Amino acid sequence: MQPRYLRGLALALVGVSVLSCAMDERQLMPCIRVHADLEHKGEWIEFEPRESRSAREFVVVAPLATRDAGCDELQDPNDASDDVGERLGRLRVEAEPGSHVTLSTTGGSAVSIFRRTEDRWTRVSADGDAMWTFAVDDSAALELGVGVALPQAPTAPDASSWPSTFSVSIKSTSGVEPPLEVPFRVAPFLIPSALEPVEELWIVGQDRTSAAVADLERFAAGANVDLVVHRSQPRSDQWMQDTIEPGVFVYPVRGSARAARAALAGVRREMRASAAGLDREIEERLSEEGAVLVSAGTSRKDTRWIDWYGNLEVTPPHTDRTGRRFPYGRVITGKQDDLGMHPAVMAFLESQRLQWPPIVIDTSWLVIGHVDEVVNFVPARTRCGFKVLLPSPQAARDLLDDLVARGLGGAAVFADSRDATTVLELRDRVAVSDENRSVDATIAAIRAQLRTELNLDDSDFVLLPVLFERSGAVIPNAVNGVVADGHFVATDPRGPRHDGKDVFQEAIRQALSGCDVDVTFVDAWEAYHSWGGELHCGTNAFRRLRDPEWWNHVDESSIVGSTDQDSSSPPR
Repeated sequence: MQPRYLRGLALALVGVSVLSCAMDERQLMPCIRVHADLEHKGEWIEFEPRESRSAREFVVVAPLATRDAGCDELQDPNDASDDVGERLGRLRVEAEPGSHVTLSTTGGSAVSIFRRTEDRWTRVSADGDAMWTFAVDDSAALELGVGVALPQAPTAPDASSWPSTFSVSIKSTSGVEPPLEVPFRVAPFLIPSALEPVEELWIVGQDRTSAAVADLERFAAGANVDLVVHRSQPRSDQWMQDTIEPGVFVYPVRGSARAARAALAGVRREMRASAAGLDREIEERLSEEGAVLVSAGTSRKDTRWIDWYGNLEVTPPHTDRTGRRFPYGRVITGKQDDLGMHPAVMAFLESQRLQWPPIVIDTSWLVIGHVDEVVNFVPARTRCGFKVLLPSPQAARDLLDDLVARGLGGAAVFADSRDATTVLELRDRVAVSDENRSVDATIAAIRAQLRTELNLDDSDFVLLPVLFERSGAVIPNAVNGVVADGHFVATDPRGPRHDGKDVFQEAIRQALSGCDVDVTFVDAWEAYHSWGGELHCGTNAFRRLRDPEWWNHVDESSIVGSTDQDSSSPPR
């Protein structure tokens, strides 16, 4: 039997051992617990330290509206559809009352931290270089929001300048454990293709566009399309397509997805005052309406019209010949020899990682050189769900030859315009020119390129009759038309009339008979055609996505993207 003092000593040693184990256990346990609402559903997921995470395990954050990006408080409105606070990435940090927690981010100055106070999100000033320190109160929890305001265009085009992904590092100042890294993904800027539903169709209202506006208003009323007529200043130009590139930032909310209206801002200020004027008007209007404006590039000199947004479109969703899926299509743009779309704009689109790599089309044979003069897409019941429209001098020659053979060579063409002529003169003077035969060869090459890029068959192409002279369209280029919810709207070609019908109109309708569109013609001759463009050049469409939940596609190989680009007023 041990002496009493030895038994006491043994018990004391056991006590010290237990206390030591408890202290060691406390040191190993994290001093904070971090929860994240990954998809804004009110479902908090605890982030624990581990070596790797699922490709879909990230917090979604959407860019703040332009008018809210600099605000220090974001108030919850009564109308949940305009709740800017929903765009914040949500974090909840639990820690001991009286302790301190620090946050830092890899997102740079684009990222702000907000703290929830009653019905407001209040911006918290950073301590030094993108670091925030919080004292934990008696609630033992911090409710934080992570916001993103897109930066202005970088001086040098660089895809890494745009915050598409970043992480937030969270650490207790009193703990010894390493910081906990929470990955974030910024909702990508997505450009809907022409096949997506139209929310609003915009056009400039001026004296010179009055006839086109009147026709388009009649069409919109019958087709149930919401037409927005922007009454511009007299000195602004009429090229609505070129001033912005509409898109969306989609983010999840409880039980659904929400799309924030957005647009790439104009890069035409160095071109001329009329272009800069319309750019400013539209940007101010969109900012007031709560859109996100992306200033991806600054205006360049000596680039003619190549940076205007008629030169930036998106293909429909498709799967290429290698099996790569592009659930939101791919950027498609034109290039005139060495002159291509603004490199900073392209760098921004590359950083979005969804509609990349681009398809680059040869437009060096055109004065303006925009891709929307060469390619359009319409819905059709085909394997891929669409057909590709291309301009064709050969189709125009065949049409004119047929009219001459039928004894209609003297029929008037382009009546009531300064370009009035006859069928025979148009055929013999323009249709058989070396320029148009060269265009035929170029269109054949573009067709072959798109057949490969988009995994198409020859039957997936529609050739519309167009003639060119001095690199501009003579017969109004119907390819440059508007696709809107089962309708195709193009410039009235003012063709020869026979049996009470416009022969050019009927040829276009016949060519499109295998597509799921009703064809309408608009009097856009004086508004656009006589100035070097057509109806698509003079309009712009805000569209929604049928499949907006991009986060469901993050495991797709197409989302990874690639830097490989081998896929290759006054007249505008």
